[in-house]
Amino acid sequence: AARIADGLGNDYAVWNLGSGWARAYDAAADRAWLNKVKLGQAPGTNTQIILALGVNDIDIGARTSEELLADLTTIVSLLRQNDPTTEIILFTVPPFNFSEEREQVWRRVNDHIRSASLPGVDRVFDMAVHLSQPAPQDHRLRPEFMSSEYDPHPNGAAGKVVADAFLAWYFSDDERER
Repeated sequence: AARIADGLGNDYAVWNLGSGWARAYDAAADRAWLNKVKLGQAPGTNTQIILALGVNDIDIGARTSEELLADLTTIVSLLRQNDPTTEIILFTVPPFNFSEEREQVWRRVNDHIRSASLPGVDRVFDMAVHLSQPAPQDHRLRPEFMSSEYDPHPNGAAGKVVADAFLAWYFSDDERER
């Protein structure tokens, strides 16, 4: 988030409300976290919100793809109700070396996000494609981006790759015309 803020420059105010161990269903409950986000929505100020999920919903939360997509739909709907002019950008979920059912949830959620069919989302940035191994192992984080040999949490190099790719995407002529 800090790299993206630096890359956006002084014309942008960035408020990072990320939280370790947070889950989409926490935000969908419309309590403290989402209320903080709503405070940042000032009508008439060209507000943009980036929703970038980690993997806690799939891993620790053990949510199904249907539950997670419903949570995202609720979050977006609540933000739209608060300020319909807010632009909402949704990131795909990063790879995390999931297997079996959790891998399938990761794939279904990302496929749905990539299809740009989540109501109320203005644009989608595919973070996963920049961190994933080549298909069919695209659910796995590239080894050079792992925190350690056994920990698939993204490291600083992964953060730099995502920030650089996002900024290039964000400022591209094709994307800004949307």
